[in-house]
Amino acid sequence: MDFRNSAGESRYNAGQFQVIKRTSVGLTLTGAYTWSKMLSNVVNPIDPYDTSLQLVGTGWQTGNYPQTFVASYSYDLPIGRGRRFASDSSGVKQAVVGGWGVSGITTFRSGGALLINAPGSLLPPQASQEVANFNCSGISSNNPHTRAEWFNVGCWSSPAENTIGDARTGTGSLYGPDLQNWDFSVNKATTVISERLSFRFEANFFNVFNHTNLSNPNTNCNAAALAVCTAAGGFGAITSDNGLPRMIQLGFKFIF
Repeated sequence: MDFRNSAGESRYNAGQFQVIKRTSVGLTLTGAYTWSKMLSNVVNPIDPYDTSLQLVGTGWQTGNYPQTFVASYSYDLPIGRGRRFASDSSGVKQAVVGGWGVSGITTFRSGGALLINAPGSLLPPQASQEVANFNCSGISSNNPHTRAEWFNVGCWSSPAENTIGDARTGTGSLYGPDLQNWDFSVNKATTVISERLSFRFEANFFNVFNHTNLSNPNTNCNAAALAVCTAAGGFGAITSDNGLPRMIQLGFKFIF
């Protein structure tokens, strides 16, 4: 038997902007910005009996990042035969100073909205999310932004047994850590004998500045029903990083 229903809904709205600039000196710049909002009861359903609950609040889908900016660039350095500097290069000199280029990708992304779970509310086992109550109405809970306590854990409590809390994703301006990443590459092309034969060297630096990006904090409040959440069990703490430290990759190509 193949059983299906239409118990899910997602709403996604976004503004996307892109600028591309190519110059006559070998420089290409691209900038892309996305401002988005997504509501959904598909990925993080709250209750199987009332699938509208995720959509009636002002919360955002936890897998959506409201703002993302990506810039990329590529530049053939103006050095070597026929270029602005050392234009008369040939032979060994051209092999050393010519054919250099740099490129990179830079990403800035805001943190995703967080949903606080409250397993202590003891909803029926069919429910995949048990949502906490929010107790700090009118103020932001999105502090102190430390690894030990990313948000004010006392702003949430576990609802009464067999009830659903009133918090939604992003309630109290609650969002995870931002992300910042810089990838950089240096390349060198050297012609051998003729234009048809060449070597290409590449040095790629991923997370070139070795910037630490934090993962999302623990969002599981382990308080009993009707109790205020505390930092017990690591609630509100960040215990891991998002992404890898700096990595360097070297490569050689022979093109013929």
